[in-house]
Amino acid sequence: ASPGDTVIVLPGVYYESVDIDGDLTLASMDILSPNSHYLETIIDGVGHGRVIDMIGGCGEVNIYGLTIRNGDGTGISTSTYTASCGDINIQNCVITGFGNTAIAMGDEDDNVYISNCIINNTKSTNDWGVVTVSSSNTNVEIDHTVIFSHLPNTPLGIRLTSGESTLTISNSIIWGFDESILATNGGVVSVSNSCIENGWLGTNVIESNPEFQHPAAGNFRLSMMSPCIGAGSEYDISSFDLDGNPRPLPAGSIKDMGAYEHYLDTPVLFHDGRTIYVSTDGSDVSGSGTSVDPFASIQKGIDLALNNDVVLVSPGTYHENIIIGDKDILVTSEYFSSIDTSTINATIIDGDSS
Repeated sequence: ASPGDTVIVLPGVYYESVDIDGDLTLASMDILSPNSHYLETIIDGVGHGRVIDMIGGCGEVNIYGLTIRNGDGTGISTSTYTASCGDINIQNCVITGFGNTAIAMGDEDDNVYISNCIINNTKSTNDWGVVTVSSSNTNVEIDHTVIFSHLPNTPLGIRLTSGESTLTISNSIIWGFDESILATNGGVVSVSNSCIENGWLGTNVIESNPEFQHPAAGNFRLSMMSPCIGAGSEYDISSFDLDGNPRPLPAGSIKDMGAYEHYLDTPVLFHDGRTIYVSTDGSDVSGSGTSVDPFASIQKGIDLALNNDVVLVSPGTYHENIIIGDKDILVTSEYFSSIDTSTINATIIDGDSS
């Protein structure tokens, strides 16, 4: 490719690492016609180092509509730590399964825009952060993005280490870390209209559970109960969500936080209690009933439910007989939160003829 070219990647799994050394757009078919091609257009690093590496003086780089996974180092990085790349746009991507850092910006004087992305399941056990900015005079904007982990020993979500750089977070969700954001050496962080676990000083920042539909399975769409529905701002980098739906949805409403718009304009506050999660891959012994640590049986969820709680059952076959007793609770499949009719037939209580 020559400087300024666009490389369109057709659906498939590409087991390789990619170096970018000039003005370039690297994209799936989604850049031509949004249709969730990011789910089937995958660059897999096969556990080797950096998967996409922008080397010195790379110019303007656009990375659009890809799934980037499985490196033992970094998903997307600028590697020289000397020359500037200029503008870097990372949009409509899923970045997952890294042993170190999902996105690492080390070049000086860059402008980095991350929008409509899902960044999840990256270890970052070395305190670098799943997203780390270590260069000077670098401005990073993160908008309508989910940064999430349900892995153990993942201490840090975003790390800003340069006092001469800025980080702006809007309409985003950071969840599942011991510490969501860490800024050292005087780095400036601005947060607005975002859901940050354990909170952060900013404008319209909430710290309630975002209530994703099924984060353990990689589904970071908002459930009907999510406090992130209708809690975003007018600002965004992209006018469409990760699925290609227009923002806001419905038209004329307030935009949502996160990478996906919900069809509702406000959350359904149908109960004042908790949501207790059940999944066939959960555990009644070590599970806590949360979305990332569910119980294995419906009865376990019911037994621990209090009045006004919801027991939300993920698709699967549950071989049990359940007793609700004298409780004012709701036991439901994911249809209630997603309006996906396929979950009705896929969520089965099998009494085994007993």
